[in-house]
Amino acid sequence: MMYAIRYNNKEYRCRQGETILELCLRNGLTVPFSCKAGICHVCLMRSLNDSPPSIAQKGLKDHLKEKRYFKICQCIPDKDMEISLPKPEDMTTQAVLVEKETQADIVKKVENKQNKSVERSPPPPDPEMWNAMHNGELLKQILTTFYTWVFDDEILKPYFVGVTKQRLIEKVYSFLYQLFTGKKVFFGERPRNGHHWMVITEEIFVYREALMEKALLQYGLAPHLIQRWLAYEAWYKEDIVKQKPFNKVLFGEEIPYEGFESLIMDVATLCDSCEGEVNIGDTVRYHVRMGTVYCEKCTKL
Repeated sequence: MMYAIRYNNKEYRCRQGETILELCLRNGLTVPFSCKAGICHVCLMRSLNDSPPSIAQKGLKDHLKEKRYFKICQCIPDKDMEISLPKPEDMTTQAVLVEKETQADIVKKVENKQNKSVERSPPPPDPEMWNAMHNGELLKQILTTFYTWVFDDEILKPYFVGVTKQRLIEKVYSFLYQLFTGKKVFFGERPRNGHHWMVITEEIFVYREALMEKALLQYGLAPHLIQRWLAYEAWYKEDIVKQKPFNKVLFGEEIPYEGFESLIMDVATLCDSCEGEVNIGDTVRYHVRMGTVYCEKCTKL
């Protein structure tokens, strides 16, 4: 059965087995989301007419459940629903501000901190670490084991949907090679830009750090080198840990991390919703962050 989902005074039909997030993306609705696995809670919305499915509220605080908040990435409707974005007052806790420090002052501090993180120089090379990596051979083994665990981990794997494990290992290998040796071999994005859309909490960062430490211990890395390795990663923590996504910055200009564009295809592909053929010359809806395309038929459902 196709249930009706009403949002912003418009009605949409949800396909059988389709989540509300998938419905929104198929229809070109720009809604907040990050991990797509129910972990980050970025995609919270509120049901205006009835309680949402219990699985879509799993892990939420009681006061949010009582107000019928739910995660749209986990919600496969079992009835018609009317939904809305969260109320700001429901998403914040009361805070005591320092005397004379306005909200604008706080925002400016955060912006300055983020700008600083873009300009910071990397930590110095570590010849002892590179020597312990046997000129890279041990590094490849550590990363292969670590990312094998990551791609099997329910908390971490949602952040790498659409990325092949081998390609990820190659990129991180080049990044660490450059850090440990100082040689300019990495041509990917800086951590801030590479993680700009990911909502990674302090808890998730610590969880990943523990998994990395486990891999380093498994390969017998000396304790003082393990601490130095983790210190390298902690150096980039403020570029990665955040409560909401921020725009990518290229050549001093901010690039939106979300939204859709209309695109005329110059190569054939498959629709990421119905998996039907998309031919050269077809007009599709294209998600700027994920690179997914939705055919004309799907966007009219």
